[in-house]
Amino acid sequence: IVIPLAAAFLVPLTSIFSRSFARWIPLFGLMGMAVVMAFNFSKLYDGAITSTTGGFDPPWGISLVMTPLGGLLATGMIGIGLFVLISSIGEGERPYHGVYNTMVMMATAGAVGMVITGDLFNMFVFLEITSISGVVLAAIPRDGHDKGLNWRGAAIYAVIGGVASFMVLAAIGLLYGSTSTLNIAQIADRIQGVDSFVLGAAFLAI
Repeated sequence: IVIPLAAAFLVPLTSIFSRSFARWIPLFGLMGMAVVMAFNFSKLYDGAITSTTGGFDPPWGISLVMTPLGGLLATGMIGIGLFVLISSIGEGERPYHGVYNTMVMMATAGAVGMVITGDLFNMFVFLEITSISGVVLAAIPRDGHDKGLNWRGAAIYAVIGGVASFMVLAAIGLLYGSTSTLNIAQIADRIQGVDSFVLGAAFLAI
């Protein structure tokens, strides 16, 4: 998660000095993520990989859990990001190219974060990062220097994303109110005592 976030930060910063070099940073970032995933796959044969930020146990630390399925999904998302960036290498300098590369990095970070987080609220945060990145990407014109921003497409995406985010947050609120925790593993331990109607409502909202 740190690699694409760092790449997203470096793209606009490096563009001040060299736009041509800045265009390669996202590609190097995704390749770095692919290398990290390759090292992690050997560990996934023994089961899930768990970690916490700063070494603090939940709820003080953010829990990260990569299962074999999560690793497969994360690899697919990294592959999609690589495909998107590689397919645009041959294009010349275009308006919003720096913003485009930055948002691809943010969307990848959010998507990967959603599948390896072990905390519901952090899943929501990564969902918001992905959603906001999607709104910006929807606004960027697909081709042609004379086209302005696609405000209509971005507005539609923002409304749909906003409604979806509200539904997910409502579901998280129901689960938190019923289990007194946001850690997914702890929720799994306590879910037997939760009212079935609340569980159904949370499931439908998500």
